[in-house]
Amino acid sequence: MRIADRPKQVLVLDVGTSMLKACVVDAHGEFVSSATRRWSCTAQEGISAGLAFQPEQLAEEMLCLGSEALERAGRVADGIIVSTQRLGFVFLDEGGVPIAGLPNIDRRATEEAVAFQDEAGLQDYARTGRWPGAQHLIVRLRWWRSRRPDVFGRIRRIVSIGDYLTGCLTGQYLCEPTTACETGLMDVWQSRWSAALLAREALDESWFGPLRKPGSLAGGLRERAAQALGLPPGTSVFVGAGDTQLGVLGAGGVNRGDMAVVAGTSAPVNAVVEAPVSDPEYRMIVNPHAVTGKWVLEANAMLTGTEFQWVKDLLWEDAGAEGFQRLNDLAERELNREGKLASVCMLAGASVANARRGNLYPEGVIGFSMEDINAGNVTRGALALAAFEAAAYAIVSNVELLSRRVGKPDRLIIGGGEAKLPLLLRLVAELAQVPVYRAQGADLTCLGAAMLAFTGLGCYERVETASAKMPRLIPVVASPIWRREELARRLQRWNAAFERFAIR
Repeated sequence: MRIADRPKQVLVLDVGTSMLKACVVDAHGEFVSSATRRWSCTAQEGISAGLAFQPEQLAEEMLCLGSEALERAGRVADGIIVSTQRLGFVFLDEGGVPIAGLPNIDRRATEEAVAFQDEAGLQDYARTGRWPGAQHLIVRLRWWRSRRPDVFGRIRRIVSIGDYLTGCLTGQYLCEPTTACETGLMDVWQSRWSAALLAREALDESWFGPLRKPGSLAGGLRERAAQALGLPPGTSVFVGAGDTQLGVLGAGGVNRGDMAVVAGTSAPVNAVVEAPVSDPEYRMIVNPHAVTGKWVLEANAMLTGTEFQWVKDLLWEDAGAEGFQRLNDLAERELNREGKLASVCMLAGASVANARRGNLYPEGVIGFSMEDINAGNVTRGALALAAFEAAAYAIVSNVELLSRRVGKPDRLIIGGGEAKLPLLLRLVAELAQVPVYRAQGADLTCLGAAMLAFTGLGCYERVETASAKMPRLIPVVASPIWRREELARRLQRWNAAFERFAIR
């Protein structure tokens, strides 16, 4: 193929919770190449639940991964964009040098978060669309101010991890709304920093800078980064976004009535809305969408993927990725056997959203009747099915939670690694009673980021157009499950068990 005839390509750099990824995607949504690397953060000695990373080291690793992906793709990229974990931030000093890197799983500010239960949680939710927790920047900064004033006094700029990497590529640090909202300092309804909250917390707005639209041009690739990647200086770098919103976009969730689940390690369920929606029960959170002018209302089913991983590894040592299909087949056989199902109820990560209380419970629980265990019914198959039930029940319960606020979705799109499990799709489709589609794709988050970049490059007139052409949605058509009524009763029992054991 002549260079003039090839579809345009973009390089996506993605920072997850435990994985770094670089991939080259073309304008048809095909993944040309990719490179991945696991990464972890460093526990901070003497700081309970404190985790940190070295921003400059992360930037070097991402450039190396980008170079690997580009080498496999023939060193061709017409643009670059960054996708990032939410709730991860970098502190910069007056010269723009990083002085601290905080991952999304850093929870050192747990004690400071407790103060918001009585002090400011209600009024903050009305502005920010979220209940302040230990991982939100507004709470973390109180920890740094009181416990590390030496570092706090040097802060002159705060950016998300994604905005930091974009700054490393262009030399210009900026902020974008899908991660800025996770500071707990942004007025989601007005799409700007909250002057009232900044004043209350005695913070300077200059620390954060103006908000830029995802997909807009951030700048040209600077010389040093260009050399590391093997690309021409000046290559267009576009403003990225948070991974959840990008996953929703990559799944095709752009219109009112779309509800999308990006089910990987966790399973956030997001309903696309055309204006911010508050929740009088404070259970859900509202975020700007990666598509400008739209928002997503989120109810997170949390660690469904972790639950699958744990049960797989428990049943088969060193099963690897193929173990998930074995888990699916084992659960299918248990579901289809004759007789009443064993009364196994699993609470080991999957949950129903409650932003004020916290989604997770402090201890995992597996419940079963002694009658079943004495009869030999609590088998490997029963445990496998319980994992699928927990994930499906959590997703369906969060869909119902969202539906009560914004109405039933026109369609429910499920993507991510868990969408490869046929039984999970069948259970959700049967119990949710809405049209369900499976989003195919190697990585929906990176696909969503690529959509923004291709729109910025002019390949598509609007992001909605890119979203209509690049994803591949397959309807989930499944024969009715003969145990549907029994499963519906088990769904109710699972929810009752969750309420008993969840944090109050």
